[in-house]
Amino acid sequence: MHRGTRVLLLVLAWSVLHAFAIDILCAALTQTGAPNLARHARQAAAGLSGESRRALRRLVRAQLYYLIAGPLGLALMGQCRSFADLLHLHTVLHDRAFALALSHWVVSLVEDASTPNSFDVQIVRHVADAPVRGKLPSLYWPYIAHH
Repeated sequence: MHRGTRVLLLVLAWSVLHAFAIDILCAALTQTGAPNLARHARQAAAGLSGESRRALRRLVRAQLYYLIAGPLGLALMGQCRSFADLLHLHTVLHDRAFALALSHWVVSLVEDASTPNSFDVQIVRHVADAPVRGKLPSLYWPYIAHH
């Protein structure tokens, strides 16, 4: 499968996960023996505003990504036999991991852009309103570098 197609399919998968994240969380809680917690989570989520529900769905989807990315990163590090491998080794697993990360990033970017009070949107507003156009506070740079 072509890389672009893989990324597109993963973007679609992450988008579907975002839409059903609360339901998936409640199903997982029920299956792991916590049906009361699942019921409480569903009731609590139902009482949230639209933006808060979106933030909760994003948080749940992001946590699922992190549960996958952590062990995947360890597996990739386990393939390295030297320092040079960190820079030059590229396997099928690397290709899949980067496609997964890129698709997660694209979905997160769209979510941020569509959420009026997201941190990214606030950064853009701050830059637009700054006395020195384009000047960001120093704590924003690590956040932007991460994303």
